[in-house]
Amino acid sequence: MQKDQGKRIRDKNGAVRGERFLFSFSLYIFPFFAACLLFARTLNFPLMYDTLLHTQLADGQTVWSVFVPNEQFGFYRPLVFLPIVVFQNVLGRYPIALFHLLNVVTHGLNAALVARLVWKLSGAKWQSLAAGLLFATFPFAYQALAIYGNNPYLTATFFILLGLNLTSRRDEGRGERHPQQREDDDPAPYILRNEWIGLPAVFLIGVLVHETAVLLVPFVLFLSWIGSEDRAVLSVLRKHWPLLVTCILYLAIYPFLPRGGGPVLDFGGNDLTPKILLFLQTAAWPTVLGLFQVFDGRLAILLGFALFVGWVVYSHFVARSTTLLLGIVWVLLATGLIGVTLPTYYIEDGARLLYPAGVGVALIWSALLVSRDLTGFKNLSGLLGVWFVIGLIAVGGAFNMRMIGLYEMGSRPYRALNQVVQESSPEAVMLVNMPQWVAWPEQVFPAGTEFAPVMGSHLFALELIRANTGQTPEIIVLDMPEALAQTDYTYGVYKVGSVAEYTAAGDKTIQTVATEYAESGPVGRWRGSIRPAASVLNTWSAGGLNFSTTTACTGPDGSVLFETIIEPDGPIGETQSLFVQALSGTGQLVAQNDGPPLTISPGRLRLNDRVQVVDRRILESEEKGAFVLAGVYDFMTGERAETVSADGGLVENNAFKLNVSSSCATSE
Repeated sequence: MQKDQGKRIRDKNGAVRGERFLFSFSLYIFPFFAACLLFARTLNFPLMYDTLLHTQLADGQTVWSVFVPNEQFGFYRPLVFLPIVVFQNVLGRYPIALFHLLNVVTHGLNAALVARLVWKLSGAKWQSLAAGLLFATFPFAYQALAIYGNNPYLTATFFILLGLNLTSRRDEGRGERHPQQREDDDPAPYILRNEWIGLPAVFLIGVLVHETAVLLVPFVLFLSWIGSEDRAVLSVLRKHWPLLVTCILYLAIYPFLPRGGGPVLDFGGNDLTPKILLFLQTAAWPTVLGLFQVFDGRLAILLGFALFVGWVVYSHFVARSTTLLLGIVWVLLATGLIGVTLPTYYIEDGARLLYPAGVGVALIWSALLVSRDLTGFKNLSGLLGVWFVIGLIAVGGAFNMRMIGLYEMGSRPYRALNQVVQESSPEAVMLVNMPQWVAWPEQVFPAGTEFAPVMGSHLFALELIRANTGQTPEIIVLDMPEALAQTDYTYGVYKVGSVAEYTAAGDKTIQTVATEYAESGPVGRWRGSIRPAASVLNTWSAGGLNFSTTTACTGPDGSVLFETIIEPDGPIGETQSLFVQALSGTGQLVAQNDGPPLTISPGRLRLNDRVQVVDRRILESEEKGAFVLAGVYDFMTGERAETVSADGGLVENNAFKLNVSSSCATSE
């Protein structure tokens, strides 16, 4: 009989453990996958922006040398460079998709850890799930996810959350309340464990990634204090002395490490007002966003934050929540840290800096909107709270997708550039009007800058190509304001190292990639190449330009792809240009693409008889082109140059004619 009773107890305990496992799995897996799916598009992004600064600093380093302070870098963050060095040494290249996958997975783990932390603090499973999902879709997470170089903010947050989760645990048997607690208050069903080794180790690893991880210390002390019965500060400090000693040693040594000035330059002063408004908006973003539809920016922020504060105060007096209190402390410290140490412009442009504060925001709003138990579903306020959470998750997710779409749009020309370099391994590359950043004309939130920087004034295009392709061609940068277009989005042109004009010497092959600012966003096009002159059989000539291997074909999207090889007899005239027209079978004009060779002004690109130019043009049309007319003209007068065929005869209307075929062989 005792054996049967023991078997029943074991079966019951096993069933309970199984139920807990399934519950825990579902509680954490939903935020994890929501975060990963939301930012899965970033896996196709190239390495760009501050990632290039990190790859440049990691170049030539070893696994051990990364721990030596680098005087070219303004911070001591050796573990930032360690993955870059390891992958480069093991694979011989940078695994671009894997780098972005690390960002996505880290964000997913952070969302799961937020849910787990709230579960430990409150025992409220629906509130825990809400917190994890709210952080997974935190509106200002996009910049930290889009660029691998911003991984330190993700990783530092991970170690803060990991430390808090490792040192606290649920105590199912502890259901008593303090004498001053009421029935609706959290029963504080958690114990903060005294970790002599684990917690200092997590802290040390975190601060070697990013200084933000120092926030683990005040968070641990706060939870330990609020969870203790006597609320004695000295006993809390004594309990966590290993962590405090580690933190004090770190803070004492850090200022004396040999470090450089860093990439942060004070371009915009240090006005407190924009900082404060941005921080208020971050904490109260749901109410601010709603009021911004009615009021102007500053008023919407102030009214939204006032409403938020009133809600928090009311909620605290109705049911004192450890989750809510930790969230308030988290937001205050996370925003205060960057507010004190960084200039205004850097914070306004850097949504990535708000990522750690997003944890506190998720804790606060989950505590405000979701009851601790299922009884919240049985009343109107609980039901409204749940629907409010669902709405916030949808809005946050939509905003992140909007901003990730901007990064996808801005990086498109660079993906085209990398493809050209990988396929042709050129000696040199000419970049024309490449984007530095893109943005929508109207912002969703009133404070901060909503834009997608893909390159920066502190970055070189050579490092972008080296990091993404492993090749180091010569780089020629041209910016041509006359070729820019008016669009529904705004953008800036990359100009680092740009030259006013370039003379082709004919001693190397130069691939040309230019950006067209179309309605759908910037598009990178391979315009052709410049290479040393060679003996070819000309098929037609016009205006001192000799043409050979001229082809035209229909592309997959129905557009006409025109390509020709040009050899000048001498310098090309300042006003000399090509016209290329696609006509239907009835002779009606369906598309046109005029412009000088490579569509670069002769005043910017000096061509001569020492070079041969491969010129490619795309003629986009809804109607299929049957044949193409091409020739040379003066764009100031419109007069066509006399066109001569290979046999010396004059070409009708000074326009060389060729049929559009279904396929054509390109010269590259």
